[in-house]
Parts: sequence; structure tokens; C-alpha cells
Amino acid sequence: MSQHTSPPRSIGAQLVEEGLLTQDAVERTLIRQQEKGQRFGEAAVSLGFMEEGQLAQSLARQYGFTYLAPSDQRIDKSVVTAFTPENLVVEQYKNLRSQLALRWFSQGNQVLAICSLEAGEGRSTTAANLAVVYAQMGKKVLLIDADLRNPTQHLLFSEANKSQGLSSVLAGLHHFESAITPISAMPGLSLLSSGAHAPNPTELLASNRFAHAMEILA
Repeated sequence: MSQHTSPPRSIGAQLVEEGLLTQDAVERTLIRQQEKGQRFGEAAVSLGFMEEGQLAQSLARQYGFTYLAPSDQRIDKSVVTAFTPENLVVEQYKNLRSQLALRWFSQGNQVLAICSLEAGEGRSTTAANLAVVYAQMGKKVLLIDADLRNPTQHLLFSEANKSQGLSSVLAGLHHFESAITPISAMPGLSLLSSGAHAPNPTELLASNRFAHAMEILA
């Protein structure tokens, strides 16, 4: 995972650029801000120029933190970290991210596998939410769906499970460049779906080619 950052713009300039405020609204907001001692965004909301949800989204974008409106259907609602920066479940994922930073990634590791013994134990949802909270940090993240029997990541991120996926790459039929899909709804996050159904999933994942692929992608 690698880092990419950019300096935040002023919230007023950003709101104008996003079409949420006119220049006249900015000037009136500045006057209200001085009169009431409010933050710029608070003043804009109090004047009725925008809604609190719109302000929260803009503030998140200002600091490079991406989360989606509840009505956005590009990512499944089970990936809760994509939709709200603050609730108990999201905080648990962030705590897990902190623990991994201290205990795993600080050792120079670049790859993390999320596994479970049985189906339905939440590994797919956990992997998706962790991928999102790392992308929200400004990391470049590749989420790999290595469940070649019952893949779900393409469903969580509204992407087709293309024939060009992990299975076809491991079989030597395609290259990574054509199989990896950037997730437009979450900057910094890309998906390598499981690909077409393979008759020998266990053998593909146990192969030297899979181990080599992980080294290349890392």
C-alpha cells in the first residue's frame, strides 16, 4: 500500500467549485460567519444555502476522505465504512486498521489475507470494509477476491465478475493490467475479481504462480 496526499483547499472555494454555493452566497456567508462567529460551513447551513449532509460530504472531500451519500448505490450497504465516518461498527474497523498498522504493516508487509474456516463468517465483508478504510487514509489498495468458489467482492462494489480475473491470470490466460478494475466510487481502491469459474480452484491458489503473483502485486 502506498500513500498519496494533496493539500486541502478552502471550503468556500470548494463549495463554489462543486456548484453548491454561488459567489453571492459565499459573500453573504462570510458576513454571517463574522457576525455570529461561526465556521464557514455552519454559517452556510444556517442561511439555508446548503444542507448539513452536503457540508459533511464537502468537508470529507476537502481533506481527501471519501465517503458516499446513503442513496449512492455503487457500493453495497454492507460496506458500511464507505457511507459514514462515524458509528460504532466503523470505529471497530478503524481500530482493527490501527492494530494491523502496529502489528503487521509496520514490519514491512504489504499483503494481508482475510480467511475463515466456514462460509458466512464475514470474511468478504471484513475484507471489503478494511480495503475501504485504508483507501480513505490515502492508501493505494488492491482488493483481491481469492474465493474462487463463491466470489462476492464484485457484487459489493457493483462490478461485473469479468472473465479476466484472478483465475484467468493464474491460468496464464490474461495479464494483471487487464484484470484489475479501479473502483470509481472510492479513489485509491482497485479490485481484482475472482474471474471465470475454474474447475481447479484449490490447485490454482496452492500453485507457485499464485505466490509469485502476490509478490508482483505487493
